[in-house]
Amino acid sequence: MDRPGLLKTAGATRLLPVFLMLLAALPVALQAQFHYTANDDGITITGYTGTSGVVTIPDAIDGLPVTSIGDSAFEDCWNLTSVAIPSSVTSIGDNVFYAHYRLVAITVDAHNSVFRSVAGVLFDKRQTTLIQCPEGKTGTYAIPGPVTSIGNRAFSYCRNVEDVTIPGTVTNIGIGAFYGCSGLTNATIQNGVISIGDSAFTFCTGLTGVIIPASVTEIGTQAFVNCVSLEAIAVDEHNSVFGGIAGVLFDKSQTTLIQYPGGKAGTYAIPDGVTNIGDSAFIYCAGLTRVTIPDSLTRIGTWAFYGCSALTNVTMGKGLVSIGTGAYSGCRGLTRIAIPNRVTDIGDRVFYDCTSLTNVIFQGSAPRLGEYVFHGVNSATVYYLAGTQGWALTWGGLPALEWNPQPLTTDAGFGVRTNQFGFTITGASGIAVVVEACANLANPIWSPLQTNTLSDGAFYFSDTYWANHPGRFYRLRMP
Repeated sequence: MDRPGLLKTAGATRLLPVFLMLLAALPVALQAQFHYTANDDGITITGYTGTSGVVTIPDAIDGLPVTSIGDSAFEDCWNLTSVAIPSSVTSIGDNVFYAHYRLVAITVDAHNSVFRSVAGVLFDKRQTTLIQCPEGKTGTYAIPGPVTSIGNRAFSYCRNVEDVTIPGTVTNIGIGAFYGCSGLTNATIQNGVISIGDSAFTFCTGLTGVIIPASVTEIGTQAFVNCVSLEAIAVDEHNSVFGGIAGVLFDKSQTTLIQYPGGKAGTYAIPDGVTNIGDSAFIYCAGLTRVTIPDSLTRIGTWAFYGCSALTNVTMGKGLVSIGTGAYSGCRGLTRIAIPNRVTDIGDRVFYDCTSLTNVIFQGSAPRLGEYVFHGVNSATVYYLAGTQGWALTWGGLPALEWNPQPLTTDAGFGVRTNQFGFTITGASGIAVVVEACANLANPIWSPLQTNTLSDGAFYFSDTYWANHPGRFYRLRMP
């Protein structure tokens, strides 16, 4: 009687275990979990439909070598914990391992001629470029000494990496290299780094301090944006391109403010001599409440104060000429803004979604106005001075009023009346007027007394404390 699992042929019995037949069929089942395309160079993996967290990429499919892993090939593979790359793969696309929070290891066959892995981290074969740190990596990590470049998005969303040491061999930190590393509280950048890419440390919400070494000559846009705990960006005094003042990043000449730390709160006076606020310089500085801009400044960059939700007061210097796109967009605490008379250009969306804005005051003629400047601003009024040009009944979708109040000094209401000193203010109906007073014109310290709205074109102002001062002088200003 034949034994189960054996095939009998003429004159002989040939052993052919059933489990070997099953193993022979297994690679076909696994290959079916991969989406791929074929060309003259071999197979490109374009997707994966399996549910296992441990994935081994085959070295061949349909008799052709697997040479490439395409862009986003493992998109939505949320359970992915490890990936093994065969020796045949010579190309790996963008975002292949993006948003895989459980991925702890990327291994590469030792015979691969293009890539290698060290402790689960993906490098090029020579180990000069760190290509991808798996997002599930935790704790501290010291980048090996041979590395000269940290690739684009190499540590992106490695949320549980707390401390990274960047050695002196590294010259380039790529675009978005540490984007979204929310657990990173310390990043030690050694002297030798030349370039820090765009958004390199964006959304590193745990980062508290950064020291820019002397070797750095290039810092990309939004390199430290939304680092909400970052209180200081220090710069080595020997750096020839950048400088720091009180934890704020400037160019070496200190004429351009490049980046204000996102965790630095309260009020800030930009130093005199600064001529330019760089693009996105204050973006998402949620604790910033007040900014004073000096007369030396001529340009506010695009998205400069975007999302500064606590910003309630901005004092603009007299030298300002242009305000870039989206400069104050999303500043929902801003109630009043005064535009100096030299401003000739206001970009798109400058006050977009400034929902608390009520008074926009122009001290010169109407500047060029971009699109959607006051989108979402529903309760504001534009005020302009008598004698200026280019205004209409509405401007930028808001009602516009000439600010022309006058105190009446010859009518019966002027002077002392029942222990009060008062006078009538007239002007266009609906305009707001602040009355200020001081005791000495030689050295005036003006104090606001009342803010009045000329609801019917006139308002009577009275001061009950006029007799408490040896002298009392009054003036009118915009709110």
